[in-house]
Amino acid sequence: MNCTAASLAAYKFFAIAATGLFLCITSLSAQTIIPMETSNMAMVLKAGKNKDLEIIYFGKKLNNTDEYALVPEQYAQPEDYTHSLNSAYTAVGSRNLAEPSITVTHADGNNSLNLKYVSHNVKNISDDVSLLTVQLKDPVYDFEVILFYKSFFKEDVVEQWSLIKHHEKGTVILQKFSSYSPKRTGG
Repeated sequence: MNCTAASLAAYKFFAIAATGLFLCITSLSAQTIIPMETSNMAMVLKAGKNKDLEIIYFGKKLNNTDEYALVPEQYAQPEDYTHSLNSAYTAVGSRNLAEPSITVTHADGNNSLNLKYVSHNVKNISDDVSLLTVQLKDPVYDFEVILFYKSFFKEDVVEQWSLIKHHEKGTVILQKFSSYSPKRTGG
C-alpha cells in the first residue's frame, strides 16, 4: 500500500522511530474497535468492513487505546483465509472451519447462520464494573445473538454470556449454543 499526500486524509500515518519503520494504516471508519479494559488487562473486539466480529487482542493492557487498532496488522494469521479462527462468536455454516459457538436449524430447514455485527453499547454499572453488549444478526434470517461482557476493573475479570433470539415464523431448533466462542488449541 502506498501512502501518498492525497491518501493521508483517508489513512492514519504512524512512524515508529525506534525501528525507522513507517506504517500506513487504513482509516478506522471501515472498522469498529471495541476495547474492554480492566486495571491490568484488555480484551479487544473488532468489527471489520465485512461486519464479522473478531477478538483481536487479549492480554496486558496497553498504554494507549489507539494502539489496539494496530494489533491485527502486527499479528495477522495468513493461514486463516476464512477469518473465523478469531471469531468472537462462531456460527455453523458458510466459511466456518472452527468449533462453532452455535448450531441451528431454521424454520425452513436451512442450518446456515451468518452473524454480523450490528451495534454495541457500554454501560458503567459502578466504578469497578462495566457492561458491554454487542448485537449480532443474520442478514437473511430474523435471528440474532447478543453478547454480554461484564468487566470487573479491580479484579481483572471479564464475564461473558449470550442471549439468543429469533422472530422467524415457525420452529427454530438449537442443536448447540455457547456463551462464548471455543478456540482451537495446540498444533
